[in-house]
Amino acid sequence: MRKSSPPTPPLQQPALGFAPTDASEPGPPSSTPASISTPASTSTPASTSTPTYTSTPTSTSTPTSTKPRPPQSARAKKPTTPVSLPSPTITSSSFSSAQPDLSLSAQRAAVKQARRRPLNKFACFACQKKKTKCDGVRPVCSACVRRNGDTQCEYAVREGAISRYADLKVTSEQLERENSDFKDLLAYLRFRPEKEAFELYRRLRASDNPLSVLQYFREAETLLVVPSTAGSGMADRHVADLDAEALAQSALKVPALPWTPVAGDGLVSSLITAFFKWDAGFPYFFVDQALFINDMRRGILGAQYCTPLLVNAICALRSLLSDRARNLGRVTKTDLGALFFAEAKKHMDFEVVKPNLATAHGLYLMYIVSCCQGTNRAGAMYRFAAFDVLERLKPEKRFLSLDPQKPENAEKRVALSKTCWGLFFIESLMSGAYFKPLAPPPTIPCVFDHVGSAGGPGNQDVLGLPFGPTSPQPPLVPAVLHVACELSILQQKVITYSIQSKHAVGDDEDTKARRRFFAELAAVEQAVPPHLLYQNNPAPQTLYLKAVFNLTAYHIIRPLHPDAWIRDRYTVRLVILQLCTTDVELAESYARRWGFGEYSPMFFICIWNIAPTLVPLLGEAYAQNLFTRGCALMHVVERDLPLVRLAMQGVLALAAATNKPIPREARPYVEGLTRHKCDPKDLSISFIVPTQNELLEAQSGSDEDEDSRKHGRDLGALLKKWDNLSMDSER
Repeated sequence: MRKSSPPTPPLQQPALGFAPTDASEPGPPSSTPASISTPASTSTPASTSTPTYTSTPTSTSTPTSTKPRPPQSARAKKPTTPVSLPSPTITSSSFSSAQPDLSLSAQRAAVKQARRRPLNKFACFACQKKKTKCDGVRPVCSACVRRNGDTQCEYAVREGAISRYADLKVTSEQLERENSDFKDLLAYLRFRPEKEAFELYRRLRASDNPLSVLQYFREAETLLVVPSTAGSGMADRHVADLDAEALAQSALKVPALPWTPVAGDGLVSSLITAFFKWDAGFPYFFVDQALFINDMRRGILGAQYCTPLLVNAICALRSLLSDRARNLGRVTKTDLGALFFAEAKKHMDFEVVKPNLATAHGLYLMYIVSCCQGTNRAGAMYRFAAFDVLERLKPEKRFLSLDPQKPENAEKRVALSKTCWGLFFIESLMSGAYFKPLAPPPTIPCVFDHVGSAGGPGNQDVLGLPFGPTSPQPPLVPAVLHVACELSILQQKVITYSIQSKHAVGDDEDTKARRRFFAELAAVEQAVPPHLLYQNNPAPQTLYLKAVFNLTAYHIIRPLHPDAWIRDRYTVRLVILQLCTTDVELAESYARRWGFGEYSPMFFICIWNIAPTLVPLLGEAYAQNLFTRGCALMHVVERDLPLVRLAMQGVLALAAATNKPIPREARPYVEGLTRHKCDPKDLSISFIVPTQNELLEAQSGSDEDEDSRKHGRDLGALLKKWDNLSMDSER
């Protein structure tokens, strides 16, 4: 008897797998559907209408029905009928838990993407010719580096171009602008006045980029347009009247254009005149007045001893010390000194390409302006640039190559000799401020301002005429420069000895050497003709000459102990008090005679050494009187020269650091300095405040090195200490 097939058991939710199983051995039924997992493959064979499901449950939960299974015979009698399966219910939680791991495929896709070459639209010419793949790297692609080690590839389009069409469009626009600029440049040369066209032509020859010259003219309106009311205010009626008044009162009348656009003829003539009255005679005598004025009046074409850089540098220097420039600046609400200085900086790029002596003069005067403003450390670049120009010009070699017998070489020899000796004289003064030798003495002779006869020639005015009652002040004394050059050599020797000497300061050998220097200085001063002495011929030049003699004496004896003998029966203390007395009386005499409406920065040399030298002697009543008078003089000029204000702050710091009280009479002249505090981060002072060796030994705990404290204190370090003391006092 044939057995019938068993009846179909109650269906449960299957685990969707396609592995074949034995249907004849069903597992125990489950009333709870098994957890459903997403199949690894959702494809179903098309030949199978009803797939075979595994009856093995994925869960062993207890069945909900306890009804016994019917016997096999009963089950066989029931026919098997096809049953439609309900679609499985898939929840979000079950789907997420069954999400296949795609990290491996993602990694493979990322690796494949990384291996792809970056898209490069434009190949270089070499790769195009070789028909090789080019990665477009600039300035040289990898293929050219491997092939022949080229240093640069050429491309048909510029870097960053979107397409060749866009690149051609940009190139076309750029060429159109350049074409328009060159047309404007040609129009300037054709239609501007002759002097201005010559200046433009001169700048074009000195520049490698003609369009930069055009841009300079457009932005600054240099040499082409007189400033308007909206600019510097020179077109204002009141300003025009002041400028006309300045021109009428100027002994030297020179044109402002084409040299500077900052001011009119009146103010420029006034500042140029003041320079040759107060500065060019002493100490900045490297600028020859006759050669400079002739070139400035003749025009810019062919000028050798006058350049726009030099003119603006002179005006910037004189604007610091001119009441007329300050008044005009208040009317126009501008800082004329800053404008002149900025104009001089604009001309640097043009003149250093093909420089001459006037370029070196202008650069050095820009350095002097920086010193007067207390920014000599930042302005040292102008000094370096000036000596770089001289190195290229080789003035001493040119001087020796000129035949002195030919009259046409006379002015050239004078200009070269004045340049070398004038800059050396200023460097000798600055070596005392920095306390290190700067420039060596020239090897060519002085061919200007010979001493002459014992009686000496008479004084002259700024026009070169004999000085009389109606002559413009001050008187100029010929032949004083020759003595100044001789004195500068001795001063350089003293500074060099003080720095390079192997002897301890104050020992027997050092004292003997300083006595010899002091005797040599006294012999030079005794040989000075009578008409060059201030007591016989009061003039700014003779006053400055005496101040330089005293400055050299300070350098010789100040490092010694105050009780050391320096000459005959004179101790260092007595000589120092005598030198300070002379300096104070000279400065007070200067103030009574000529005032401070116009004066020279050289006046600061007269009073620079008084206050710091007297700090160790402030316990004496006589020294307190001299200290007070020196502070009063410095107080007068500190409004014009920020360097003086910084020097006074350094003196206060020096006195406070050594517990030397400021005299009561001097306090009104220094009490206002607390309102001008300096930020130590912004200090740009590298001058040395001179003081005695005894005072330096008392400050041996300072954080400065031994070399910097050997003969003085760094002004920047003193200002930092003064700032700290001021902050402590406020707390």
